[in-house]
Amino acid sequence: MSMQISADEFRAQVLHTLHARISFNAHIWSTGTRNSSGSIVISPDFSTEGLPSNFVSDYAGIAPHDVVGYLFSAFPRVVQPISVADYRGPRGGRVGATIADYLDAIGIRYLMNCGLESRFGIAWITMYRRDAPKVTEVVELVPFSPADAEIAAYSVPHWLYTWQELAAGQISDRDSSGKWPMGVVPRLLGLTPMQMRVATLAVRGLGAKEIARALKLEGRNANANTIAVHLKRVHKKVGMHCEDLAQALLGPIH
Repeated sequence: MSMQISADEFRAQVLHTLHARISFNAHIWSTGTRNSSGSIVISPDFSTEGLPSNFVSDYAGIAPHDVVGYLFSAFPRVVQPISVADYRGPRGGRVGATIADYLDAIGIRYLMNCGLESRFGIAWITMYRRDAPKVTEVVELVPFSPADAEIAAYSVPHWLYTWQELAAGQISDRDSSGKWPMGVVPRLLGLTPMQMRVATLAVRGLGAKEIARALKLEGRNANANTIAVHLKRVHKKVGMHCEDLAQALLGPIH
């Protein structure tokens, strides 16, 4: 496949399409890498629109207090629609108020973040609904909707990956240096249907009692003790605990 388009041109097309699907009047399109501690280091070649020139540099000073940033670092593909007012809620506490003060000062009321992590690094788009006199587009200041989040979840990672390929000059590269865990699924083929069902529920984060309840709703006879036995057999056959299996299966798409 060959695409006669530059990474910058592709980004402009993506933003045009995204504006047609989701209402926002400011954004940041950025990339980053992980340092030795696993934290994301923002690359200097980010692009913004509708935001003050010091937006990113000022954020660096409060980033260690932003729990949303930690969530993104762990799961880049989890779409995060956020109301700035939520930061000020009782759960946000003093730290949340610090982030809210920073966003309120420039009129940001709502934001939605979505990204991915691939062999090319980390990339993401954060869309903002901003109430400020200098924004080029006035938008309705309402929270991002479930439909907005669904569009972002299915579209943004695909666009970002294509953009990463273009930026790296590897749009037609067919090498085998990707990060996808090719050896995990074959390990699961030795499981019985019941063991597979238990494993998939465990990967989703359910405990033994919760799995038993879910299986009873499906008309299966199960209790916490039998589930524990199934989980041990899954571990023996697959060679990893369900927590590690979840990371192996879901890590690349988070």
